[in-house]
Amino acid sequence: MMNSKKNMIRAVLIVLAMSAQSLWASKAAFVETMFPTEDYVIANVSMEPTPSKTDGDSARIQKVIDQLAKKGGGVIFLSAGHYTIDQSILLRQSVTLRGDWVEPTEKNCEKGTILNITADHGNEKALPAFIMKRNSGLRELTFYYPNQDPLKPVPYPWTVGNDEKDYDRKVVNQVGMELAPMVKNCTFVNPYRAITTSSWNNGQYYFINLYLSPLKVGVACNFVTDIGRTAYIHVSPRWWEEFKGAKTMLNNRQKSALRDYMLKNASGLTIGRHDWTYMYDINVEGCKNGIYCHKNPNGIYGPNGVLFRANIRDCEVALNAENVISMGIAFTGCSFEGRKHAVLKSQCGDSALQFNSCRFSSKSDSAVLIDGGYASFVNCTFETWSGTAAVYAPAGALTVVNSDFKQPKTHIRMDKKVYSGSLLSNRFKGAPRIQNYAKKGVVEIDHEQQEFAKPNIEPMNFPPEPQPERRALYSVLDFGASPDLDDNTEAFQKALDKAGKDGGGTVYVPAGDFYFEGGLTIPSGVELRGIYEGPHHTTSPGSLLLPLAGRGYEEGTPFIQMESESGMRGITIYYPQQDWYRSTPYPWTIRNLGPGCWLMFVTLSNPYQGVDFWTNPSEGHHIKYLAGSPIRRGLFVSKSKNKGWIQDSQFVCNYAIWTPTRLNDLDVPANDWRNVSLMTTQMDNLEAYKFGNLADEQVMGTFVYCSHAGLTTAADDYDGHVSGPNMRVVQHGTDLGAYGFRIQAVGKKGVEFINSEQTPKTYVQHGGIVVEDSCKGEVSFFNSASWSTAKNFAYLKGDAKVTIQQFNNRTGPIFVEGSNVQLDVGHYDRPDYREKKQLKGRGVRELLPHVNLTEEAKDTRLLGHTVSSDDETGCFEARVGPMRK
Repeated sequence: MMNSKKNMIRAVLIVLAMSAQSLWASKAAFVETMFPTEDYVIANVSMEPTPSKTDGDSARIQKVIDQLAKKGGGVIFLSAGHYTIDQSILLRQSVTLRGDWVEPTEKNCEKGTILNITADHGNEKALPAFIMKRNSGLRELTFYYPNQDPLKPVPYPWTVGNDEKDYDRKVVNQVGMELAPMVKNCTFVNPYRAITTSSWNNGQYYFINLYLSPLKVGVACNFVTDIGRTAYIHVSPRWWEEFKGAKTMLNNRQKSALRDYMLKNASGLTIGRHDWTYMYDINVEGCKNGIYCHKNPNGIYGPNGVLFRANIRDCEVALNAENVISMGIAFTGCSFEGRKHAVLKSQCGDSALQFNSCRFSSKSDSAVLIDGGYASFVNCTFETWSGTAAVYAPAGALTVVNSDFKQPKTHIRMDKKVYSGSLLSNRFKGAPRIQNYAKKGVVEIDHEQQEFAKPNIEPMNFPPEPQPERRALYSVLDFGASPDLDDNTEAFQKALDKAGKDGGGTVYVPAGDFYFEGGLTIPSGVELRGIYEGPHHTTSPGSLLLPLAGRGYEEGTPFIQMESESGMRGITIYYPQQDWYRSTPYPWTIRNLGPGCWLMFVTLSNPYQGVDFWTNPSEGHHIKYLAGSPIRRGLFVSKSKNKGWIQDSQFVCNYAIWTPTRLNDLDVPANDWRNVSLMTTQMDNLEAYKFGNLADEQVMGTFVYCSHAGLTTAADDYDGHVSGPNMRVVQHGTDLGAYGFRIQAVGKKGVEFINSEQTPKTYVQHGGIVVEDSCKGEVSFFNSASWSTAKNFAYLKGDAKVTIQQFNNRTGPIFVEGSNVQLDVGHYDRPDYREKKQLKGRGVRELLPHVNLTEEAKDTRLLGHTVSSDDETGCFEARVGPMRK
């Protein structure tokens, strides 16, 4: 019997079904491709090029997109060949357009799927050639403008964007945002402007493995909330120079004109107003600006974020930081080479740039010009420069520590508007040449050599996406599954068991809402796969599984159990009886039963407990873009004796709240998408990411908004051996968490964090980065940032060897009780966030020092610390004494 809530949802579904062909898509099938792929290509529709070379293809492609969108979405495969895009195409929600493609560095790349764009020649302000709605995707495609000429460049609109002419914010979703557009594995041969996010509000874009030769802009990210990801970007003139898919290749004169034009006009990556941008492996050559940071057109805000590994070369300015907000951007393992400047930072208030293990070169001027705000350089190398100095700071705060200057020229110059600085343990070609015109006493200079830790800047080298060894396809529809059923448990399990009995394969779930009274077990060698081929938000669920069992039983059987060497991909799970504003316990949603399991692009909308890879052995696990809004526990991982991989996961409360109205029929107060009860529940209870006994865990790009503990490391017993994790974490962010990082135990090799960010919760006395007494190993933080009204930035206890190197602290003081701590290169800003107390009987305020040490911690190393220009103490301050509770 269905309960009343389910009956209400079912009634809405019936009405919706009457106006659509079906709630599930066309029968899916494998597609044979010319080029190798990392996954099996499954499409709902396959299309061939038009035989006529004069007819356009936009109308017929649009027709298929519209039809598939009405059925809930899916994949359209464009077979290899040329297609003429003669008018703008609207890529509707939950539809992915996929082709046949290989990197332009490989042979025969011109024989793939090529989209020849002829629309809107000369009309820069027209609609994008491809307008992407939420949860849509473009992948394995080559975009080419056959009528573009580098000798006489012609404006075109954006190749890919989010905006459309009849845009109605009220019907996009509850908050009017475009979410989770994916552009992956594509070549943009010669766009005028290639890819842009929405011009007013969007989030969670996913731009991965792109090759571009733009005349104006490669990738533009603006008006972005939590969070966008850009990785494996390759911007260069060579992709057009070497393109063989045109009638004729560029001649030498055209190649020269192309390089000249890009050097004078193009920006590889532009970043405007952006929360927590995650960037990895960015490669740009031959542009005016390699990376350009700016404020948005309608406000004063620029970006904040992190970048791990970049190679920007032969640009006029490699990094042009015209506007960056105070939280700043952290760069680690990057190389910047500019004809004029490697880094140019304009006057933009109290902004921050942090560079660790980076290299800088310029030809005609200073390698680095910092005119305001704060900038720090640790473990860096300055190769070549001209002009005033390798590092020239007319104003602001400057720190250069443990860095090498390779030329016998002026190394550093600081003018009179520099208000704070620290130059320590650097090495110079010849004698140090430092010109210090700053106010006397505000700059610390010491050439004595000290030992400094260095981060591991080797690439992460994630393995290819796993897939079943056996290429066989089973549709759950063929086993009796249907959105019209009250319970699909038996039908789904029949399909899974059949695939397992046959030796493995892919069990396909089309778009639709499938209810379950029981749980599922995925056999070894089997993947349960939905329609999505990339990240997806619950605003358009796609292949949606709705579990009903387990309500009120936190220790019950998980909804999905995965046998060893099994996986999930492209699935959304939503608990229709979970009141996100009055949370109810449920068992784990997913649990592995053995090693070798994978999750690719799985969204858990509102689970009480998300993914349990902790209880059973998990060797060889691979998790990529796990998303959702867990309430009590998010992702727990332990018991692995070899390497494991976690990439691009995020937990944000809007996955629970921003759902279609047919699912979210709860009696929620009006205008309450930020209902304080959900956020408070998560901040009081949610353990977002927890890592246990792991031999070699590689984690990159994780994020959580609202949690009690953003990232926790803890001890676990595996085969009689108790240990915490050995782990490298690149680019984790905790936004609004009592504990940004809660370190309870680590393994013998320790834990390393690179480019981490946190905003600790306000009322917790000792939150932020917390290393507890139980931790005995080595913990390192490189290139971090923290901002909020919390009571402290870090609380460090016990005997662990703790290194926190290079941090932008806009939170509060640091408390140290441990005896083996190094705090190097900290910048302290926003003094109003430091604790102030009225002393009895006197109108005097007492400010806690920046660093507070117990007697046991008095030998803590403190090197290279600076303060903001408006800090009331006027200088960095540390104090030894009892901890103030």
